[in-house]
Amino acid sequence: MPVMVRADRPQLEPERDRNGKNVKHFTFPKYAPVEDYENVHLHRNAYKPRDLLNHAVIGFHNRGNEDLRKNQAAAYKGFTSRFKARKRAYGGNVTTIATLAGFQDDIRYFFDQLDEFFFFRLLEPHVKINSGIEIVGEDPLKIDGRIEGETLPVKARDRSYIQININIGSGGEFHKLDAIVGQLMHEMVHAYFLLFACDCPKCSKDVLNTVGVKDDSHGPLFLMLHRLILSNMRTWGESERHGSPLANLLSDDCPEKCISKSASRRAKEAMEKMSPIESTTLNKFRLHNINTPLITFSKNRNRVVVNPSLIERQLDSSEEEGEQTEVSDSDTEDPGYTEDDDEDYTDNDPEYR
Repeated sequence: MPVMVRADRPQLEPERDRNGKNVKHFTFPKYAPVEDYENVHLHRNAYKPRDLLNHAVIGFHNRGNEDLRKNQAAAYKGFTSRFKARKRAYGGNVTTIATLAGFQDDIRYFFDQLDEFFFFRLLEPHVKINSGIEIVGEDPLKIDGRIEGETLPVKARDRSYIQININIGSGGEFHKLDAIVGQLMHEMVHAYFLLFACDCPKCSKDVLNTVGVKDDSHGPLFLMLHRLILSNMRTWGESERHGSPLANLLSDDCPEKCISKSASRRAKEAMEKMSPIESTTLNKFRLHNINTPLITFSKNRNRVVVNPSLIERQLDSSEEEGEQTEVSDSDTEDPGYTEDDDEDYTDNDPEYR
């Protein structure tokens, strides 16, 4: 996936304008779950959103245990073991501060394992987790009366970071662990794009077709990555005698193979809330495009389709690691939606980016 640090190659830094915004896109080097290609490093806000989606999915989609990195396999085992052990503790009354601290420790542990498995442990250095009873603020867009999680950029004197706030209970009671884990994963997808998606003027202009508008951030690429991670997690801990303890994770919001209904609804309402001035500064939302990306929506746009060649192409890149490319209009014209269904794909159709 992303820019890999090697002993024989100095680490390049992104070029920024006077406002600190990205000037050139960083390209992605080869990734594979083997020693020479498994360690990755990303610079803040330096990558095209579609690249972030493709390369994150390369790391986990349709991989058997034998195809995982060692740290991925350990994260999978650690997450499922703790989830099974702690699941029954949730859903009851909050009795003492000491009890709350133990639950907060669970959330941090689950964050670390999900970060290792799905995000190459790229989030941990830049993300702070705050969990508790009714700690999440009001919906900034006033779309929902109550939200259970929020992911916010924070600028401090010495550094900037991402803050994830997540409710683990309300009214003196803990939420079910399934709901908390689902919300945590949701916020981590937000954090991934907030941290690493390019913030150049052209990418910022195309957010309706990539990461979504400010204060919402449920754009098409968020919906795709969220759904693919969810599908993977629903298989965790499966055995011949028992199904996965996560088989029904977020089943109300994402039934069967559907994308998040609530996130999709919010994205639509957030676009409708934009002022005329805001609307004119952004590229129009593209429902369909003649290009066929490797990851897209199904014809009815409620499911995510991954072309089988995505994994096959993980080492089929001719670009040098860390190479920067000039920002151009074509960089931000994300392929968006397509009317192709699963069976319509051929390995020769999609373009890599």
